[in-house]
Amino acid sequence: MVIDLHQLSKTYPNQVKALKEVNFSATGQEFIGLAGANGSGKSTFLKLIAGQLEPEQGRTEVFGRNAFKHANQLTREIAYISQDWALDPEMNGHALLAYFAALYGLSGTNARQRLEQLIEGFAMQEFIARRISTYSGGQMQRLHLAIGLVHQPKLLLLDEPTNALDPSARVLLWQLLKTYQQQGNTILLASHDLDSIQQYCSRVVLFAQGRIVADATPTELVLAHAQPTLHIKTAEPLTKLRILEQNLRDLAAELDIQTTADTVSLVFKEVDKADMLLKTLQVFANLQQTVAECRWEEAGLAAAYFKLTGAALTKPQAGQTKNHKPGSRRQQ
Repeated sequence: MVIDLHQLSKTYPNQVKALKEVNFSATGQEFIGLAGANGSGKSTFLKLIAGQLEPEQGRTEVFGRNAFKHANQLTREIAYISQDWALDPEMNGHALLAYFAALYGLSGTNARQRLEQLIEGFAMQEFIARRISTYSGGQMQRLHLAIGLVHQPKLLLLDEPTNALDPSARVLLWQLLKTYQQQGNTILLASHDLDSIQQYCSRVVLFAQGRIVADATPTELVLAHAQPTLHIKTAEPLTKLRILEQNLRDLAAELDIQTTADTVSLVFKEVDKADMLLKTLQVFANLQQTVAECRWEEAGLAAAYFKLTGAALTKPQAGQTKNHKPGSRRQQ
């Protein structure tokens, strides 16, 4: 067993309960995506596994040892890559990578080979020899991630690793992590990128208000909790909303309706999409509501997420905020 958590709870000094009696386990070679609104407990969860926080209740075991009490001994097997950078702006990237390689006991040919692998893997050839003060945010993030992988940890913990990365760099990172998992390592990654979690992760854990509300494969979650959604946008603001909703509910036995000023979103449990589209458009026509746009959104992990958590990905829990100061990010 790589990770074994039992009845884990953590409350911060402001009395915000970050985690509430969480049970969780992970075996070798899993790629686990963690998703939830800001303040739902993901970052605290990762810090407890990394041994950076001590729970006031429960057990946290990593590789069979107490994560907090044996944090120093576990540093060679674990890498926790936080959202905070600590990259000396006066050093060049290559020198900083070499420094961390030496810190983890790599030297000579082994160090050179490992640095070459990381520089090539994160596509840093063009800027790695420059001073870090000249790096863009995305370049600093790539170096930050490479440093966490210098010692090839068996357990990799990442908190929002795609922040500051452009689309091509994000794809590169997800592909690198998938390969790293396939080499026999375990990865836990917190992200709001549900599409990538669905594509790359072997397992998804959803958090809401300090609790795990779902833990399954992406396919299992989508099949059990996601349905296709029909979005209808009108040319003018919606009128006769109560009558419109009543007529729409006559179309299907199980139907969830969400509205804005000029858009209606219909979530169906089971539906013949072509037939339902025609019937829905007829309802709008009968009420003289001109449709400007209509589209089907296929069922995916995002739909399952919203159904299970009932919260937007970036909605913070009361009492918990994240403050980031430029240049203050800290490498763990």
